[in-house]
Amino acid sequence: MIEKEIREKADQALAMAEKYQDRCHSAEEILAELVYLPWWRFGKRKKLRQEFESHYRKFVTVSFNHYLEKQK
Repeated sequence: MIEKEIREKADQALAMAEKYQDRCHSAEEILAELVYLPWWRFGKRKKLRQEFESHYRKFVTVSFNHYLEKQK
């Protein structure tokens, strides 16, 4: 029974880590697009910057310790 619980928690942690990595990659893609966008496309740049800030605050700044402490 204990092994089953440990495996479930490990699977949950692995799934969280994979989702976190996917979110980091998508934030990285937004930044890359922002960097290579010409300066005269300032409307698009502003939109991408806002999208990145929203994305970063919502998805990338995650505290795994906070989540794991809630699970106890």
